[in-house]
Amino acid sequence: MKAAQFVYVLADAGVLKCARESGLFVPEHYETDGFIHGSSREQLVKSATQFFNEVDNLVALEVEVSSVSSILKFEPGRSGTLYPHIYGPLPLTCVKRYIPIPRSPDGSYVLPDVLADDISPNALSKPR
Repeated sequence: MKAAQFVYVLADAGVLKCARESGLFVPEHYETDGFIHGSSREQLVKSATQFFNEVDNLVALEVEVSSVSSILKFEPGRSGTLYPHIYGPLPLTCVKRYIPIPRSPDGSYVLPDVLADDISPNALSKPR
C-alpha cells in the first residue's frame, strides 16, 4: 500500500482567519487533547459529519506528510481505525491547499471533486 502524501485537518473557515494572523493553526480542542485531529482523504466525510456537522463553512487543510513528519503519528481511534494526529501547532506554511468541503442538497457533507478522483473501493476498506 502506498504511503499517504497528504493528511487533512478540518476547520471552520472563520477560525482559520485568526490562524492566518499568527501563522499557526491551533484548534480549540488542542489544549484538552494534546494534538490536532486529522483525517486521511478517505476519512474526511466521516470526520466532517461526526465532528463538524453544525459548521457551515468547513474547510480541509491539505497538509503534506513530509512537512509535519516529526510531529505526526498515525494512531487508532475508538473504532481501531488509524487516524493522523499532529502533536504541535500546525504551521500554515505546511498547508498546500485550503479545500472547501461541500454539502449535498440533503445537507450531508460530500467529498469535493478535487479529492474524489483517485479513491478506489479498496482504499476505503478498513485497515487490518
